[in-house]
Amino acid sequence: MVKKLPAFGYNAPANEIDFMWPTQAMFDQMRAEVHLKSMTFKYHNSISSVQCQLSNGSESPLFEKKGGDHDNPCTIEFQKDRIASVAAAEDKDVRYGYVWRLRFLNSEGQDVQVYNPSGSQADCTFIPIADSDQLIGVYGVYRPDNFFFKSFGFLVKTPRR
Repeated sequence: MVKKLPAFGYNAPANEIDFMWPTQAMFDQMRAEVHLKSMTFKYHNSISSVQCQLSNGSESPLFEKKGGDHDNPCTIEFQKDRIASVAAAEDKDVRYGYVWRLRFLNSEGQDVQVYNPSGSQADCTFIPIADSDQLIGVYGVYRPDNFFFKSFGFLVKTPRR
């Protein structure tokens, strides 16, 4: 099963979500050993672009609004055995939504991967990932008045029963 972790930035209701990958239907067709291989992020005053790749070669669409400068590309590679125990983001203004920095931590609270194009060191919001769950994708909401995400969250796969 695919489930949404709480979003960073604006906590959008389900009917406002602009993108989600993979969908539950896609996940249902995947083999159990498929895992998140990488995520590529870009930045336009806030995180504005993401594309995911799975270990089976599947790749998400490029989620970004056209017309803006999406700079500072960075691909984060993940290992199959343990992608992350905690996802963290520097996010501000839950009404309007901004996500400046992403951190992926291990079970000891140490950074495993970081995307921080702004160089910020401000406090982050931390969202634990259950030991039995594994990052598998993303979801979010575009800002109508700009090129970055108003809301950004991660999808996890839970063990099949």
